[in-house]
Formats: sequence, C-alpha cells, structure tokens
Amino acid sequence: MARIPRIDLPGIAQHIVQRGNDRHACFADDADYLHYRQELGEAALKHDCTLHAYVLMTNHVHLLVTPQVPGASSRMMQAIGRRYVGCFNARYRRTGTLWEGRFKSALVDSERYALACYRYIELNPVRAGMTSTAFDYRWSSHGHNACGIQDPSASRLSRAGRHRDATAGGLRKAFRHWIIRPRHGRIAPGDQPTEDLGQRTLPAAGPGTRQSRRPHPAAGTAEDSRGKNYLIRSLLNVDRY
Repeated sequence: MARIPRIDLPGIAQHIVQRGNDRHACFADDADYLHYRQELGEAALKHDCTLHAYVLMTNHVHLLVTPQVPGASSRMMQAIGRRYVGCFNARYRRTGTLWEGRFKSALVDSERYALACYRYIELNPVRAGMTSTAFDYRWSSHGHNACGIQDPSASRLSRAGRHRDATAGGLRKAFRHWIIRPRHGRIAPGDQPTEDLGQRTLPAAGPGTRQSRRPHPAAGTAEDSRGKNYLIRSLLNVDRY
C-alpha cells in the first residue's frame, strides 16, 4: 500500500512525535540524550526548520517545528535518524530499527492548538511522574523557553529564550504564565492534543471530566486574548498567528 503523503506547508508549525520500536527505550543514558539534542539542533539548522519546543522522553520524542521550505521537516527527521540510530546501534551492539515506523505529524493551525502543543510537550515529564515541575527535567526546551537558559539547540529555538532584552523577558514571563499556569503542572481538560496526531481537533471535556473551580488567569477578557495572541506570534514568529 502506498504511503499517504504528508501535509507539509512551509511556514506552518507541526507537532511531531516519534516513538521507539515496540515502545522500547531510545535513550539509555545521558550521553544518548546529549547526542540526540545535538543532532536535532544541527539538522534543524541545516534543513531550515525552526524548532520551537521539544522533549526527549525515555521511549519517544515530541517536537514543535516550523519548516521554512517544502519537505524540510521530513529531511530533518531523516538526517537525525541516520546519524543518531547508527551511533546508538554501534554503541550498544545492536542492529535493526530503533523507531516505530514513520514519525507522526500534525499541522498546528490555530492559536489554541499552538499553546496546547507547547504545554503538552514541555509538561510531558510532569504528567509521566518523572519530575514535579517542567523546569526539573533536563531534556526539554522548557528551561530555554521559560527562563532563557542556554540550550544546545538554541540556534533554532524560539526567540523568547534566545534573546535577553526586555522584550524577551516579557515573553518568557508570558510563556510561564500561559504554558505552566498555577495548576501544579496539570493540563486543563480539553487543552491537550490527542495521542493520534491524525486527529487535530482538541477533545472537549466529557460529562465525567472534573472541571477546575478556578478560572484560568484573566480568562475571557480582551486583554487576555491580546496577550495570548502576541505570545503565539512572538514564539512562532509567523504572520499566520
């Protein structure tokens, strides 16, 4: 059966997920995380992709990427796969595939979905019970996006963390406000992307879902909406948002 062509639009962000084969680990120790992160930054730069957010989990990775030319995200992932998998197999004296088929991707075509992807990606370790806060996890973009900490992939990461002027400071503060929120790392019902990236519509809270009694900060106000839109335009740096 022929492969279904990917929807690949330059200048439109994509949420990319790649899992280890049969859910097996694709990172065995810190050296593997460091190597993948290095390859990610180099491949994004070489193939003209802007990297907005990432998290490297034990057996899968999440990326938020904007390709600047057609096919850029696929070429980036292929380059990472060739270099990282070859070194991983040689190091652990194994053969065969490391990844579970092709990577999955979904277009990020709305402000709500963009914020949901940032939140979903960088809070992944918190949901998995690996850390108590996103900042405590070393292998994600959160320290860069939220606090401006230098990241080996920063050459292609969003400008909120890369620049240290007053504007960037405001962006980082807004990022912490909107991405983390004072909810102990929990994601509001209906805000998380679906596991199946073929379904881009965010799920609504079901009848049995517990709703928080506390509204989101400044929820529903015009100022709230303007601030959120500005944050998205600044982080993704594309006119569409």
